[in-house]
Parts: sequence; C-alpha cells; structure tokens
Amino acid sequence: MRESEEKYRTVFESIDEGFLIHEMIRNKSGQVVDYRLLEANPAHQRATGLPRETIGKLGSEFMPNVEPYWLELFHRVSTSGVAERAGMYNAPTSRWYNVQVSPVRGHDRIAIVFDDVTSRKRAEAALRESEERLRGFREASTDVLWIRDAETLNWTYLTPAFEMIYGMPLNEALAGNNFRNWVELILPEDRARAVDTIRRVRLGERVTFEYRIRRPSDGAVRWLGIRRRAKLVLLDPAPSASAPPCAARSR
Repeated sequence: MRESEEKYRTVFESIDEGFLIHEMIRNKSGQVVDYRLLEANPAHQRATGLPRETIGKLGSEFMPNVEPYWLELFHRVSTSGVAERAGMYNAPTSRWYNVQVSPVRGHDRIAIVFDDVTSRKRAEAALRESEERLRGFREASTDVLWIRDAETLNWTYLTPAFEMIYGMPLNEALAGNNFRNWVELILPEDRARAVDTIRRVRLGERVTFEYRIRRPSDGAVRWLGIRRRAKLVLLDPAPSASAPPCAARSR
C-alpha cells in the first residue's frame, strides 16, 4: 500500500498537467455552491499562481470571482457521475485552460486535470487578426492577387479585382484546369514566355514580366505586369501545396 501511494505521489508531483481534487459544498437543495480544494500538484500552482496554502480552503476564499459556469460544471459532473471536457477562459487568472473534470467514486468530490493553453490561444488570435488584415487588403486591392497550386499551377485563390481586369467571373476562372485556361487568354506570341516565367517562380526565382491577354467579355487586349512578391514555400509535398501570391496589374 505504501509503495502504491509513493508511486501515485511521484506521478502527482511530476506531471506537467495541473491536477487537483475538489470537495463539493452544497446548499439545502443539493446545488453545488462552493468547493473545497483538497489536493493540488505543483503544476497547478505554477499555472494559476495560487500558493500551496490555498489547499484546504474554500474556492470562494481564494478565487471569489469565479464564473458561475465552473460551479455548474462541477455540479453536473459530481451529480451525474459522468466526466466532461471543456475549454474555458478563467477571468480571475486571465488564462485559457483545456479541462477534464471527472467524478471521484464514493465521495462527493471531483478530480480535475488541465492544461494551460493561453500561449496557444493568444498565438491563434494573433494569427486570425493578421489573416483578417491581409484579407481586407487583398479584397480592397485594385491589383489581382493570386495563389497557385505549386504542383498543377492552377489558381486556388483570386482577388475580386480579377473580374475587372481579366473580364471573366471568378467562378469561371477557378473552374477546371484553370492554368490551361489562363494560358489560352494570353496572346499566342506571349504564351511561351509567360508559362516559362511562372515555372521559374515555382522554382523560387523572383521575377517581373509583362504579357498581353484578350478579355473574353469584350475582346479587348490588356497589357498585364506580374510582380513576384515572396519566395516560394511548399507547405505540403502533396499536390495541395500552394505557391505564394503574385500580383497582376493592368496598364
């Protein structure tokens, strides 16, 4: 028994996840209204910043502004006997956690294992904000910005300016073998040079070149200039990999 307890204690003290046990405090109607912290490992203390002295105290004493959601979750798990997982933001600590709450059989208690995922959440939020700013720039740009599949050279993304410059609806432009369709828009005497230049871009070369297209909407000839904006990065060796954005400007 002692050896088993020592093994449990070693795991309890050394795991990276926060681990704690709460005893439920209920009102006369059986609703969980508070909890007492019975056990907490060092990872819990590191993640929350709460001192070890909080062990044995009521949650309302060391975390008085806890959101009602937590008490509701504790009530459901301790009453139903069914474990639950949740991803939650804890306002008092300004941290995000992935949490698993499990009942402790034979006791009015719950065991909680959690990961602090605040850094990941902040990185995801920063990425979304950056992508939204970039999307806003792309949608407002009077240049055509495109992304091509690095293997097939088909377009996978076109900005709205494409319709105005190329005289073709976006849904038609992106349909089928659109690299071939793009080549067919180019005047015959410019095709070989345009195709060769795009293939040089796929190899990572920075290029600038001009070519002419005939707009299918009105037959007008447009001079277009391609500016290579970024080095090629294959995101995936599979055919879904994408070449970086290029811009086409009418003149």
